[in-house]
Amino acid sequence: MSNTADSSASSLPQSPVLSNVSDSHHENKTNEENNGDDLPLVNIPYPSKIVVHFRPVGSAPILKQKKFKVASDKLFLSLTNFLKSQLKLSAEDKIYIYCNQVFEPSFDERLGDLYTCFKVGKELVFYYSLVPAWA
Repeated sequence: MSNTADSSASSLPQSPVLSNVSDSHHENKTNEENNGDDLPLVNIPYPSKIVVHFRPVGSAPILKQKKFKVASDKLFLSLTNFLKSQLKLSAEDKIYIYCNQVFEPSFDERLGDLYTCFKVGKELVFYYSLVPAWA
């Protein structure tokens, strides 16, 4: 299978905030300590980078740039923090982010897993709002 998602989104900038955020849980283990306990039961392949498309809902501020290329191993929490920084919101401000206008993912969800299950075309679409939009 060709890597057309990467070529079609190659002009998209990579988020420096998301690139620098890491999961310290996985980085602190050495090969000797990693006995396979935290490995997934099923290895589902997904691209190393995915395109995330943000769409505002209601009176939410509009981003100048709506699409970003991010690492698929990042957690949804890092995406939430990144979106808050792009919208110039404080860490205490509440933001509601919905995957495909349906549900709010858990903060510990991996973006690659969300991409595998809920991608639209070759991108993962998130709708964001400052007030609850869908219940």
